[in-house]
Parts: sequence; structure tokens; C-alpha cells
Amino acid sequence: MFSGLDNSIEPEWFRNRLNLVLIWIVIAFLILAGRLFWLQIINGEKYRELSLNNRIRIKRISPSRGFIYDRNGTILVDNRPSFNLNIVPKDAESIDDLVGELSRIVEIKKGLSKRLKKALINSPFKPVVVAKDIDRKAVAIIEASQFFLSGAYVSVEAKRNYLYPGAAAHIIGYLGEVDAKFLRKRKFIDVRTGDYTGKSGLEKKYEDSLRGKYGGEQVEVNARGKVMKILDRVAPVPGNNLVLTIDLELQKYAMELLGSEAGAVIAMEPYTGEILCMVSSPTFDENKFINGMSSDEWKSLMKNPARPMQNKATQGEYPPGSIYKMIPAIAGLEEGIVKKQEKLFCAGKYYYGDRFFRCWNFYGHGHIDLKDAIVNSCDVYFYRLGEKLGIKKLAKYSRLFGLGKKTGIEIENEEAGIVPDHEWKKKRFGTAWQGGETLSVVIGQGANLVTPLQMAVMTSAFANGGYLVRPVIVKEIIDSNGNLVDRNRKNIINDLKIKKENLQIVQKAMDAVVNTPAGTGYDIRSDIVRIAGKTGTAQVVSSKKYYKNKKSIKKQKKFLPHAWFAAYADSAKPEIAVVVLVEHGEHGSTSAGPIAKKIIEKFYQGKKS
Repeated sequence: MFSGLDNSIEPEWFRNRLNLVLIWIVIAFLILAGRLFWLQIINGEKYRELSLNNRIRIKRISPSRGFIYDRNGTILVDNRPSFNLNIVPKDAESIDDLVGELSRIVEIKKGLSKRLKKALINSPFKPVVVAKDIDRKAVAIIEASQFFLSGAYVSVEAKRNYLYPGAAAHIIGYLGEVDAKFLRKRKFIDVRTGDYTGKSGLEKKYEDSLRGKYGGEQVEVNARGKVMKILDRVAPVPGNNLVLTIDLELQKYAMELLGSEAGAVIAMEPYTGEILCMVSSPTFDENKFINGMSSDEWKSLMKNPARPMQNKATQGEYPPGSIYKMIPAIAGLEEGIVKKQEKLFCAGKYYYGDRFFRCWNFYGHGHIDLKDAIVNSCDVYFYRLGEKLGIKKLAKYSRLFGLGKKTGIEIENEEAGIVPDHEWKKKRFGTAWQGGETLSVVIGQGANLVTPLQMAVMTSAFANGGYLVRPVIVKEIIDSNGNLVDRNRKNIINDLKIKKENLQIVQKAMDAVVNTPAGTGYDIRSDIVRIAGKTGTAQVVSSKKYYKNKKSIKKQKKFLPHAWFAAYADSAKPEIAVVVLVEHGEHGSTSAGPIAKKIIEKFYQGKKS
């Protein structure tokens, strides 16, 4: 009988299986040991670096963009806190789930999951901004749900804030996102896609000064991407601040006076060139460009026939009408073609060859001297003067007063206007200049085109005693601590070297335009300050067509003449020069003149208060 099994005796098949298992264990151990040797010894440094990179991040810190102030220290543009939603692709447990959760809190653009998955391959640890300028309620929800939203976090940046939307939009300009074209042009500046830079106006012109310098932080994060420790920090350098020459109250008042009319208003100090106000109407809201404008909004701006995106003060080119007559008046006096007391006859029309040119006064002004020709704005007097001067001399004096070239103001994309002459006509049309064209140019019509700013510079030259000044709109640049960085210096371009007695004849005529009953600007006279000025009406259709179809033309505003008024005050000791253009305003004395008068009066009332 057997009492039990003999354990010392093992079946052969059992021993073979055991040996096989042991062999596999040894092989697995060798593979693991080899892998560890590969990871820790051969590529140890590499994987330690990768592990560190997974834990250590570099965060870029944007600088605070410089503020913009008016001449009295009023803040026009500052920065407000803006909250952005970011995702680090590598930190997300599931990109699709995360995007789905976030879309319940904020508006998410289509295709985000696809974009994040692509980023996961190319730059897994680089934050992707998925929503900008989110509201505080959304911020609170995201912050409270961090445990469930692995990979998502909210960052704060300074967002541009235009405190008086539209009031000085054409001067200040606006910001927009950096695009590839900008980066190609400016390779060596610390700007990346998604940053904001100046797109127009002073924001663009002074981009490098306003922007400041970026800083950064080296931070340690946990497995969920949360910052646990700041290891190192380089503080950003704030941008410099601009102090403008404009007076905000005068700027807003000028905008209010223009109202719904298209046009421009410029007021400047005639001796320094400092711009006190520069308004272009209609205007636009700079804040709408910050987060991007819808295509419909952009199309609406671009297709608006009143051209709200155009700075009419510096880019609008118009025939100057009768406010130009001061230039041929000076030319005639300086060249000895006309004498102070010499009278010419106006019968209401002037024959030149087989054509006749009308005076605005059909009945004529009779015998009239230069001063009264300016006071009454007699066209026939200037036809006769223009014929004697010729286009060459007329062009010479136009250029002397700064026409046909840019004024040099700091705002970009300024237009130069046109000073027509023989060479211009030949180059433009390939034909010779005709004498009759001179008669159109001499009264500010024909191919004679100017910007309102050029007319303000011209008016300042009559106010300041014959000096051409460069208009300036930036008074000084200061750093974030208030230290002076730069200042606009003396802005006299050149002495026109006009004889004092000749200049005084025109100055007295401009005074009489406003302050004598015969003057075309008599309704503009003021009880507060003595104004000198000149009215202007610039036709946009031919004189013949206008007078022939006057009744029907008046029914269509686009065919009505532009209205001008150029003025300075006080007449005896000028402190301000003003030019107003009202597109299709018809008459300078009724449309543009009252605006100029009110601006001048407000300026002097402000000085008393």
C-alpha cells in the first residue's frame, strides 16, 4: 500500500516548463535592464532634459503699452485688463472633451480641436489662445473648474482702451493683430503672431516707442500644468507715453459742430505749428478693431460713400476755392504786377479767347482794387491777375506756401495735393497747358488740389507774419516714470521773405472780409475776438454746368460745391488759425464759417477761464 507520493521525484515535463519560464524571466529582465541602461546611461541626459522641459515652462510677459495724453494731461488712451483663455495641448487629458466643456462656457471657434491636435505634434507645450477678452463670469467658472479642465488656464493682458471713441480716431489710429506680412518686414523685433501693433495713425507711427519691451518668467508646473513656483523673472519694460498738442475739449467740440456733415476741421497755433484740434468726419470707433471686426462691419466702413476711414484733414484732396486767392494776391504784389490802389473792372464776366468766365456776382463789382477783390471775393479781378501772372509764377508761389508737397506732420499716408503747371499737364495728359486753365487755377478751381491741413499751414503763414511752419501733433514723449524722452523743437520750415507791406495788404483784406459789411464773411464776426478770414466755395462740377442746372443740382447734394473757411484770431495778435471744410456745404459763409467762429470763440473763452 502506498502511504503518499515521493516529492523528490518530479516529472520531466514539469522540469522543462519551469526551465522555459525561467529563461523568459531572464530574457525580460535583460530587456528591461537594457532599456534602463539606454534611458539612464546612453540617453539619460536627453530624457532628464525632456522631463525638466515638461516641468519647467517659459512664460512671455507683455509690456504695458504707453498711454496717450492730450496737451492738458487728460488721458486719451490707456490699457484695461483683458482675460484670455489658453490651452496647453500636452496638458489636456482629452482635447475633444476639453474643447467640448469650454464651449459651454465661452464662444469657441470651429476647428479648434483640429488646431490643438496639430499643435500637440508641433509645439505641445506652447499655449494656444482660444478665446480673447472673455467676461469675468466666464473667468470665475473656469478658475473654479480647474480640476476638470486640465490644460486650460486664464491669462491676463493689457488691452488697449480708447476712452473717447471716435473723437480723435484719425489722429491716434488703432491696433490690430500682427500678421505674417508685418513679421516679414520687421524680422528683428520681439513681436509674434497674435500680438497687437499699430495699424494707423500715431499708434503706427510711434509703434516702437509705445510698445515697450517684453519680459518673461521661468516657472515650474505640476502634472496638470498649474504653476507651482516662479523660478526666475525678467520684468517687461513699459512703453513710452505720448503727450499730444491737441486739446480734447476743443477736439470734441469741433466734432460736435461738424455733426453728420462730411468734412474736416483744423485749429493750430500759427507760430509753433502745434495742432489744437484735427477732426475728420465721419469718424469710427477705434475699440472695435481690438478683437477683430466682422466682415459685415468692415464692408460697411469701406463702402460708406462718406469715407469714414479716410483722414480728410491730411488725405482729402479738394479744390480750395476762394481761400486760395490770397496766394495769387501775394504773387501779384511781390512780382509788381499789381499795385495797392490799382483798380480793375469787373462786369460779371471775363472774356478770354472765344470763352467767357463768370464772376459769382452776375452783376459785377465794377472798378475794384486788390483789397476789395479779396473782401468781395471777385473772380473777374483774379482772372485778370492770373492772366498777367501766368501759371509758372502762380505755381511758384503755391509751392512757396507749401502746396504740392506734404506738410511733414507725424501722421502717415499724408497726401501732397496738386500744383498744376506746364510740366504737370504734359506729364499727366501729354498735352500743352492752355491759358484758360490758368484762369480756373487762380480762383482755386481746375486741377488745383489741396488738403485742409495745407490750407491751415498757409493760413498760419498769413497769421504769423510770413513763416511756413511744420504742423506737429506730438508735443513730447515721456517714459513711464514721467522723464522726458524727446520733445518737438522749433517747427519753422522757412521764412517766406514776403515784403511786410505786401503781407499787410492781404492781412487787412482778410480782416475786412469778416469785419466790414461788404465782406463775404461778415456774418462770422465775433463780439469776443476780432477774426480775420476768407470764405471759399469750391465747385465739384463745371461752372457752366452748375449755373445751367442749378435748380436740379441743388436737389443732389453730391453735386453741391464744397464750403471752406480759413481764419485766424486775434486779427492784431494771432494765437489760433482755423480751417474748416464742409463737403458739399455749398457756401463757406453759411456752412464752414460759423463752425470756425465757434471754435475760435471757445478757444479764447478757455484762455480766460
